[in-house]
Amino acid sequence: MSTNLLDLKKLRDLFELECNKYNILYKMEDIIDSYKNKYEACQLNWF
Repeated sequence: MSTNLLDLKKLRDLFELECNKYNILYKMEDIIDSYKNKYEACQLNWF
């Protein structure tokens, strides 16, 4: 693996670690699921 790819992997790993540490969603799938769950709960409360 080239140096740039290793650096990119280290950066990605660090990014994921810090996001997890502070409970920050960074994966699009997780963000969408979180948004939908909150929206559905809000809709149910209206009725």
